[in-house]
Amino acid sequence: MITAADDSMTATLQLLGCWRLTVSGRAVAVPGRDQRVIAAVALLDARPRRQLAEILWPDGGREHAQANLRVNLSDIRRHHPGILADSDPLALAPGVGVDLASLRLLPTIIDRATDSAQLWEWLEFARRAELLPGWFESWLDFEQERVRQQRLSALDGIGRRFLGFGEADGALNAAAIALATEPWRESSYELQMRAHMLAGNRALALRVYESARSMLLNELDVEPAPILTDLAQELRYDRPA
Repeated sequence: MITAADDSMTATLQLLGCWRLTVSGRAVAVPGRDQRVIAAVALLDARPRRQLAEILWPDGGREHAQANLRVNLSDIRRHHPGILADSDPLALAPGVGVDLASLRLLPTIIDRATDSAQLWEWLEFARRAELLPGWFESWLDFEQERVRQQRLSALDGIGRRFLGFGEADGALNAAAIALATEPWRESSYELQMRAHMLAGNRALALRVYESARSMLLNELDVEPAPILTDLAQELRYDRPA
C-alpha cells in the first residue's frame, strides 16, 4: 500500500477515488459541507480565508460567503480538532497526510521497482486515482484535470516498467485503464502494441494499430503518431521492433 504519511502523521485525508478521513487508523464521519472546506484547503494550497470563502461560495455576496466559512470552520474545529491549522492563510495541520502526494511521487517510485509485484500494487492505486469522482464544482475542475494527467502519466510509466520485467499482461492492463480515461492517448496504444509483441501476438499488435488509426481518423481527422506508424511498418515487414 502506498502511503504519503510518515510515522509522525496522525491523520490521512483520501481524495483519490472517494473522500475519506482517517484519524489514528479509524475512518471518521464528516458532513458534506465540511468535506468541501477540508478538500479545498488541501487542494488549493494556503489561501486567505476571505479568498477561500469566495471560491467556495461565489454566489450570494462576500459577507454571506465569509459567514458560511466561519460556520464550517467552527464545526470542523469542534468535531475534528487537529485537522486544520489555526492560521490564516488556511492550511491543513502538519500531521495530516494527503494521498495526492503518493500520486505525485509515483513516477520516481516506479523507476525504483525491483519486481513486478510492486507494479501490480501501484497499478491498482493508479486505477482508482481519480480526484473526488462525482464532485462537480467549478473550483475543482482544474485540480481534477491536473490529477487526471498525472494519473495517465503514471499508468504509462507503470506499463513501460512491466515491459521491462517481461510482463505483457501488466502492460496491457495499464494501457487499458489509461485508454478508458483518454481514448485518444497514442502512448497507450504504443504500449498495447509492444505488450502484444512481447507476448508474441504480432497480429494483435497490428490490430491495435489499425483500430487506433481508424478511431483517430474518424474522431479527430488525424493520422497516428509516427512512432505508431513506424512500429506497424516494422511488424508488417517482419523487422525487429
